[in-house]
Amino acid sequence: MNVYDSERVAGLLTQEGYELTAKLNEADVILYNTCSVRELAEHKAVSTIGTLAGLKRRRPEVVLGIIGCMAQNRRKELFQQLPHVDLLCGPQNLVDVPRLIQRARQGERRLMALDRGDYEVREEIKTVRRESQHKAWITIIEGCNYACSYCIVPRVRGKEISRSSSAILEEAKQLEEQGYQELTLLGQTVNAYYDPAAKIDFVDLLALLANRVRIPWIRFMTSHPGKTDRRLFEAIREYPNLCEHLHLPFQSGCDRILKEMRREYTREKYLELTREYRQVVPGGTLTTDVIVGFPTETEEEFQQTVSLMEEVEFDDAFLYKFSPRKGTLAAKVEDDIPREIKEERHQILCRVQDRIKRKRVERFVGTYQEVLLETKSKKDEGCWVGRTRGYHKCVVQANPDLLGRIVDVKITGVEEDTLRGEITGDGCQRNNVGAGLVPAQSSISFRAPTRGAPTILGISFFVFCFLSSVFCFLSSAHAVTHQESLEWLLLQEDYETLANRGESLSRDYPQAEYFYLSGLGYLKESQFDKARGQWSELVQHFPRSPQRVKAEIGVADSYYLEGKNEEALTRYLELHKKERKGEFHPYLLYRLGQCYQKTGNQQDSQWYFEQVQQRYPNSPEARWAKTKLKEGTVFSVQVGAFSNRRNAYKMERLLSEKGFRCYVVESVDGGLPVYRVRVGKLATQREAQRLRAQLTEHGFSTKIFP
Repeated sequence: MNVYDSERVAGLLTQEGYELTAKLNEADVILYNTCSVRELAEHKAVSTIGTLAGLKRRRPEVVLGIIGCMAQNRRKELFQQLPHVDLLCGPQNLVDVPRLIQRARQGERRLMALDRGDYEVREEIKTVRRESQHKAWITIIEGCNYACSYCIVPRVRGKEISRSSSAILEEAKQLEEQGYQELTLLGQTVNAYYDPAAKIDFVDLLALLANRVRIPWIRFMTSHPGKTDRRLFEAIREYPNLCEHLHLPFQSGCDRILKEMRREYTREKYLELTREYRQVVPGGTLTTDVIVGFPTETEEEFQQTVSLMEEVEFDDAFLYKFSPRKGTLAAKVEDDIPREIKEERHQILCRVQDRIKRKRVERFVGTYQEVLLETKSKKDEGCWVGRTRGYHKCVVQANPDLLGRIVDVKITGVEEDTLRGEITGDGCQRNNVGAGLVPAQSSISFRAPTRGAPTILGISFFVFCFLSSVFCFLSSAHAVTHQESLEWLLLQEDYETLANRGESLSRDYPQAEYFYLSGLGYLKESQFDKARGQWSELVQHFPRSPQRVKAEIGVADSYYLEGKNEEALTRYLELHKKERKGEFHPYLLYRLGQCYQKTGNQQDSQWYFEQVQQRYPNSPEARWAKTKLKEGTVFSVQVGAFSNRRNAYKMERLLSEKGFRCYVVESVDGGLPVYRVRVGKLATQREAQRLRAQLTEHGFSTKIFP
């Protein structure tokens, strides 16, 4: 999750005109993304940031910031311990990072953005600068509602807030179009996800993504045993693009310690889950987290943890020694387990797990496995390191052009806990449901173009997490594909270059994405005929491309923006019939409302705007429609028009006695006074119709006004 947060912040800053640099001395902004889950990670982060005090003295204009959980947890204490730091930003406030940097560059010091609060809807960070070209992460739920006594996550990340399923699907579809081969769904308790608007829980979301997104591998972590059931296991078994890997922390094998930890399950419940998982997903990988040396843990209770590990036989385990975290319940209890006892128990578990892991990986020898090649091996010349569907490390000899591809590998042996294999056939992957990956070597390096006169800043970006001291370093030598270069031009609003370069690429290397992006550039430049030409080519030559529907909508948009409302209306209506269950349906409803509004058909316009709000209440289009409805006519129900003022107010009193909120509108018609009695001030005609029905039931003669 820390890596993904860093990518989100990098995306925000590159969109503002910054660029990444690998050279610390050249950077104008240095940000450390930190984690507070483990005490050691905080100590390493503070130590590393402390070494920059000299750089800050030599170059006081450099902006130095700490973001993430440690900033949220330690707050002003960090300014006292590290006085050369300029800004702090919590994990819920990452959208504020560009604003904080700008203020720091103007001379402000000790800036903080913390405690955004548990809003039901948080501002989405749309642009993500992803470090990998073949693996991507998406956070689907933030925060945690569990109150584990040792865990600081609820304090620094807040309560659970799930993103809308439509936003997750949109981001996943973008990754599909960009050719990503693996997608990991993230959350502190990922299987607690629930979208109340769509009534979609975590298993429903997995099914939605598995059916709608053509990415070959989909993973998720971390799951809580209390939210895990057979439905999840069956989903993993049913959908071929869900990887057979479950990370299910058990923390302790002793019921008393689990109760002290406030884990809300028992040893037997956990064992039942693992037995059921092995039964439903034969051969599936199972990994876990364990804490040793929790306060008051006895030797006998520790042995229960050992016996659970030996019974379940995990494929891998992350083993931790307990360390008290300030602000947690466990920190209030005496840490009575000596450090040397914790270390001894930790080493015992490591030896147990090493033996089990070796046994688990040996079963793959002689089998065929799919492997996603990720990095070049540091030890073996000409070899590449990848992961299987079950997340086992595998080393194979392969050509560089297979980097980022899923290949068939025959497992020939095991070295320690790492698989070794050889590529079978031509290396083509099986079950290739993805969109394909543009080879990494067909790329260019770039610097962010300026807008006007702002300075282009370099950013060094470090990530600290509990798995490693420095988890990720973003380099300035970031390579981009042709498609990414076009997307960059779109972000920079250089539409003329986007259109010309996209059209040139579409001629030389015909791809749907190039046709679509060049058409978008022409649309932004108001060259509607050229935009329609590019999109018509896309529809004709790539009828099955995910970009096809977007291109057809683009054609309708071009007529709408050109002022050809009747042609636009015809196109939108045709698409509306075909895409009633598609992801673009809310957009089409909104556009139809706009078209009817422009043609003077207020009744149909209101109906389509209302449909957006009722069927897709959490969509951006619903917010736009709400604005349009507010701008439109205010409806009320009229109950009579009187020439006598007394009669009008008598009717008003009668309606008020029956519970209706009414008022009298006085006007002049043909030189004579008219007193109209009206009920309500409503935004939509449908609401007015409901009110009219209520008044009719009471025997009043009514009409909707206007």
